[in-house]
Amino acid sequence: MRHIPGIAMRLCAVALAAAALAGCYGTKILKAPINSDLSAKRLDTLQTQQEMMLSTLERLGEELRIEREERMAASAGYASRLSQIEEALDVLSSKIDDSLQLMQQMRTRSPSAASPRPSGGTAAGTSAGDSARTAAPGGEDDEEALFRSSSMDLTLGNYTLAMQGFKNYIARYPNGVHLDEVHYSLGECQYASEQYLEAAGEYQLVINEFPQSRLAPAAYLKTGLCYAKLDEPGLAEKSFRELISLYPHSEEAQHARAALEDLGG
Repeated sequence: MRHIPGIAMRLCAVALAAAALAGCYGTKILKAPINSDLSAKRLDTLQTQQEMMLSTLERLGEELRIEREERMAASAGYASRLSQIEEALDVLSSKIDDSLQLMQQMRTRSPSAASPRPSGGTAAGTSAGDSARTAAPGGEDDEEALFRSSSMDLTLGNYTLAMQGFKNYIARYPNGVHLDEVHYSLGECQYASEQYLEAAGEYQLVINEFPQSRLAPAAYLKTGLCYAKLDEPGLAEKSFRELISLYPHSEEAQHARAALEDLGG
């Protein structure tokens, strides 16, 4: 890419040359003896040189214009890309802030860790979520906080902490409003941890104890998947067929039909 300062210097040089040429020939024409032929030749020469200089000036001016347009286009492109990057950073920052606020809300709603620690103590780095699991049972807010903090651990993949929280919920709130979700979520933690036999037991408990739960179809499906993992195709097929029979139009039933094909049933 050409540089504007270089073009500007060339323009100045051409202008100076034109001025010098005009002054030089003007003086000679005035001082020389009057000779029409000679004067005509000099005028033709001067006119030719002036035309060449004008052509050069026009060419350099066009180059200058193109240079400016290229620089303006480049600047606009850089500005557009910078704007896109800034917008992406703003979106990412907003999502991070929302996530942090949600986690903070979950932790601030957890019971206080002011109750005495069990013998042997806990690690110095215990989190607010752990405090919710070890705090003494309280009212409805405590139940909700324990359920939500354990569910958050499951979402974040902290399966050991989530299992501990769900088991604490079952022990403290045997008639809790989230009991079906807690047993199912406990099964999810165990399934993710490859504890398929234990997970099947939790899913089966949801089926037996909470047959009207919205999670019953999913519990049938996950029970069959657990048995498939345990190399028990007969039990897996039984769970899938019961799901299809009870909930034929559910999304889980569609997955069960695909699973039966994989089993060769």
